[in-house]
Amino acid sequence: MKGIRIYLREELEKRLREAVARRYGFVRGGLSRSVEEAIYMWLQDEPIETDIDIDMLIEELRGSVKADKDGVTLQKSLHELLD
Repeated sequence: MKGIRIYLREELEKRLREAVARRYGFVRGGLSRSVEEAIYMWLQDEPIETDIDIDMLIEELRGSVKADKDGVTLQKSLHELLD
């Protein structure tokens, strides 16, 4: 899991914390869980746009990545190609 810092208006934060307490009680992680749910819902309605040409990327990978590499090395190779 990754951490992220966000800033909310005071009234919105208060309303969010009250809603989390009603829904989950005062359990550890309730706020993160609620924000995660909200982000998933928001992303469902958003089209995913990318500037990456997937076909071109696959062709580059075929020519650049050797099959005898382990998973970590393959992941590093992919990141190098994307950067």
